[in-house]
Amino acid sequence: KKMQMDTDKTFLESYCRGDGPARFCQALLDNFQLEGGLERMTSSLSAGSAGSRRNKKVKILIGPTGANRASALKDAQVGEALERFTEDVEQLLRGYVQGDVLLFIPSESDEATYELWATEWLVSQGDLSVENVAPGLNGVPFAGMELSQALTRAARMADQASSCHLQGFCREFEDLVGGQIDQSYLTSIFNQAAAAGDLGSDLAEISLISEVMRTSPATMRALIKNRLFNGTLSAGGGSCQITVKPEHSERKPKAKGGGDALLSQSATMRNSEFFSIPIGNKTPLTGDALFPRNEPMTRELILAWRARIRDQIEAAELPHKLEGNLRGVYIGISAVFYAADLAGCSQTLLPKGTFVAKLEQKIEALLANPPPPTEKDGKQVYDHRAFSNLTLVAEVVRRVMSDTAWIVCKRNWKAAPIVLTEGQELPKYVATWTLGFYLNQAA
Repeated sequence: KKMQMDTDKTFLESYCRGDGPARFCQALLDNFQLEGGLERMTSSLSAGSAGSRRNKKVKILIGPTGANRASALKDAQVGEALERFTEDVEQLLRGYVQGDVLLFIPSESDEATYELWATEWLVSQGDLSVENVAPGLNGVPFAGMELSQALTRAARMADQASSCHLQGFCREFEDLVGGQIDQSYLTSIFNQAAAAGDLGSDLAEISLISEVMRTSPATMRALIKNRLFNGTLSAGGGSCQITVKPEHSERKPKAKGGGDALLSQSATMRNSEFFSIPIGNKTPLTGDALFPRNEPMTRELILAWRARIRDQIEAAELPHKLEGNLRGVYIGISAVFYAADLAGCSQTLLPKGTFVAKLEQKIEALLANPPPPTEKDGKQVYDHRAFSNLTLVAEVVRRVMSDTAWIVCKRNWKAAPIVLTEGQELPKYVATWTLGFYLNQAA
């Protein structure tokens, strides 16, 4: 469960002062269903009681990121306050959890790499929907171009132009083998295509093979996992991050028989690239705020925010691949997911153009019917977070992704763990850097 803070307060102001550590610990106990209450923790802090140690020893890592990370690294007083907060939390939890509470500040690059690691694992093991996907640019179906190129290579093995043999088909797609996909599954795909054509049982038209593959959810998930998934897009209060996997030809091939998936994934993570754009969805809301809190949103303010985003992207001097050249499938997480969710287009594979259009439509809808103001300290206050985030995500995606690329924004997943007992429901996971950190430690 995500903890909420006032939009005009930092984590330091919300939880590192007064009864903040106790409230933080209570939320920790509630979320992890541990016994205890606020009063006992408060008395533990004042008395210094060690309390009872009922549970298995654990490590709890407190990892500030975004603006909190920047403040901690830049300002010694903020860093000291976070260290005191960590000590208070450890003391408060002594009666409930046997373990250590540690302050861990991941670098921006590490955070993005862990996010990619988590998403890579969830794409591999999770419940990504690949059915009823709308066509992309110029009506080309999802993965249509990639399948056409791969099947053309398979046809050349048999000196054919528009058809291929089973052996060539299985050799071309041997990297998909794993999980639900095995050689017999690939053979069944080929046989279905051959039966639908008139070339006999030894040859199948590549157009028919492509059609059968695209109607098989297991095959499409394997294709995304092994070939099409190229990285993540994320955004936060102070910056946007793009993490890009190595080109398909540069990725470490899977070991025969499957190998260790986490170790293979580790090699991919080490060779991935990370890029950051130093502007976030809190930029127009804090400091010298572009969006005044006492005034409603206007089209002119949105245009000014777009101009600032574009200027910042230009100043970032992004490499060529981020100048509208990111291809394949990208997963939108963190604030990119929240923008898609607000626009009603999360959980679904969408072409870049359709995705951006849905975000723009939501901005227009909010301008036409804006959220009403609330009252704070006797004054009317407007919440402009939705405008800020929708505009930021639309501009970044429009700039960095190719028109032929696809994006799916997904935060909550169901995925198969390393060990799944009979009758057990698939656990739920959240695509965050903390999951990636755990997977990294498990590799």
